[in-house]
Amino acid sequence: MEHNVILNKLNLKVIDSLKQDKEGADSKDGMDISICVIDQKSNKLSYSGACRPLVYIRNGQIEKIKADPYPIGGINSCKNGYQSFSIDLKKEDQFYIFSDGYPDQFGGEKAKKYMTPRFRSFLLSISNQPMKNQKISLEKEFKRWMGEEEQVDDVIEMGFRV
Repeated sequence: MEHNVILNKLNLKVIDSLKQDKEGADSKDGMDISICVIDQKSNKLSYSGACRPLVYIRNGQIEKIKADPYPIGGINSCKNGYQSFSIDLKKEDQFYIFSDGYPDQFGGEKAKKYMTPRFRSFLLSISNQPMKNQKISLEKEFKRWMGEEEQVDDVIEMGFRV
């Protein structure tokens, strides 16, 4: 099964289960999600996303594949199906998918959001480290940024190197 089909079916099931297609639905929210599938035979990575991009680093450059701008479920969900993207894998490529919790965290000197461009820049700055050390660097940077502020959301990052 193609991963964009998974997102399409999940979208319909969430809407149906929560009765979001009915007038006066209790829940109107959706969820952000992304899926990566690696085909080792063809040496390709396939990706689909609902509001969450795929970020990758190749040859010292950071790239991103935009997600569809529609959550899974909710009143603003995707009506025409989620897209699928494919990338040829190259040795030393690094891929990252993540929730909005890190970029949305308030902190710093002015208690502002960390923001996605800063997050991508930080990923690039630590990309020469082993993945295990990148995890530690991400945790330290998050705590440094958050300072005395409360954590506002779940924080999930997943990264891997080819």
